[in-house]
Amino acid sequence: MIGSNVSTVGGIDKGFIQAKEWGLECIQIYITPSRTWTVPKRDAKSIHNFLQAWQESGGVAVVGHVPFLVNLGSPNPVLFHKSVDRLVCEINSAEELRIRNIIMHPGACGGRPIEQALDQVIVGLNEAISRTKCSSTNILLETMAGQGRTLGATFEQFAYITEHIEDGERIGVCCDTCHLYASGYDIRGRTGFSKVMHEIGNVLGMTKIKAFHLNDSKHPLGSHKDKHCTIGKGFLGIEVFQAIVQSEALSVLPMVIENPDRDCGSYNDVTLLKELRESRDRVKDPEPTERTSLQTELLLDDACRFRRRLPRS
Repeated sequence: MIGSNVSTVGGIDKGFIQAKEWGLECIQIYITPSRTWTVPKRDAKSIHNFLQAWQESGGVAVVGHVPFLVNLGSPNPVLFHKSVDRLVCEINSAEELRIRNIIMHPGACGGRPIEQALDQVIVGLNEAISRTKCSSTNILLETMAGQGRTLGATFEQFAYITEHIEDGERIGVCCDTCHLYASGYDIRGRTGFSKVMHEIGNVLGMTKIKAFHLNDSKHPLGSHKDKHCTIGKGFLGIEVFQAIVQSEALSVLPMVIENPDRDCGSYNDVTLLKELRESRDRVKDPEPTERTSLQTELLLDDACRFRRRLPRS
């Protein structure tokens, strides 16, 4: 199911307007305000409007995204407990809207050992799940680029978390193509995609993959930089995306585009992915030397932005 993150400005049901205009098969939304800890109670009319718009959408799938404020790996106990409370709020909000999957970043560990932070993430997830026992909403942990001290950059970390969750059926994984590549998994081309999926199967189990974020990477393999760009304009090429959207095993999963230039670029990405899915011709990526000029242009663009931020002497 090919889709995009969409805006809900003006009401949580407004995302379905963009879904219709762009021909989306799935949408990703923030269920609650994404930049504040305060979450107002949702009124019955808002819930009704959302459910009605969803019903009229013709079967568009919906996934939620937990705000970046939530950090279950934080060494700050106050922030940790606020994060658990907010996750519980997200689950309850998703439940009243009948959204079955919410995507969450595993968090960051600050200056302490990763293993210690992972144990705390497990504690937080177990508490949130225990406090929402009657919910059927699942938490999908997103693969991360490994920037700074973020968790979730390896499949082994996800395996460790899922093995220690009391109700493991409610935990899944969302694979972000940009993040996988930036963290060091060479997912490029059909061969790279196949190898990485095989590794996921061995370490974690393919049944744990519940969603994809289809994003190209603005930086090279193993850069640990979380910078998305338009599909086909970065380091990943086109071939891997065709392999993903043509996979019968993955076709039932939400595949969400997170183009940084959403309003202008996401529709083009959706159109491209649909064309790749329907094409009988297998796309082959150009040789690395043919991609050099484009990738140099992207990196120079970053350098220019950096120079513009420098104070004048």
